Amino acid sequence: MTLLLAAMIGACVPVPGEPTDIVSLGRHFPPHLEPLATFPSQPLTLAKTFVMELVGLLDDENVLIRETVKDALGVELNPRLFLTVLQQIEAYVVLYDAKSAVLTSRKGGSAG
Repeated sequence: MTLLLAAMIGACVPVPGEPTDIVSLGRHFPPHLEPLATFPSQPLTLAKTFVMELVGLLDDENVLIRETVKDALGVELNPRLFLTVLQQIEAYVVLYDAKSAVLTSRKGGSAG
């Protein structure tokens, strides 16, 4: 399911010049399935949250989870979300560098 979502979620990301009006699909569904045809109010936010959570799982201790996430982000992810992945990885690198700087300054301060 993760790989399918990674491939399809790019439809939530608008491309310049593309219409962004959300049209209800409810009229195409039988009445008992109409609730399934509703769209979320912020699809782009949900897509970015999904990518953020995947990037967060890249350091999971379970190798199967890590490998599935690598496939989802590297092979299956819709190209419309590549920039989001790069931004999330950059945010993790900046956070890691900040933590490393704090640890280094603590080590240097206690030695002197």
